[in-house]
Amino acid sequence: METIKPAELLPKIQETLRSGLRVQVSTHLQSTVYDQRHAEMFKAKGNSLFVQRGKSWDCIDYCSIRFERKAA
Repeated sequence: METIKPAELLPKIQETLRSGLRVQVSTHLQSTVYDQRHAEMFKAKGNSLFVQRGKSWDCIDYCSIRFERKAA
């Protein structure tokens, strides 16, 4: 399994969302699907990746992050 640094993953997430595709972030118990409205809700700080939840930020370092691809 490939490990990607947060600084490299953040632009990929935002690029995917801005292009109209979706990104799914999953913990062991819950999955959330983000679309283009949520592109600015992600940030990288230090060696961690965060997503905004209300006024707070949740660390998503150990979450599964899946990207939607355009159909052929």
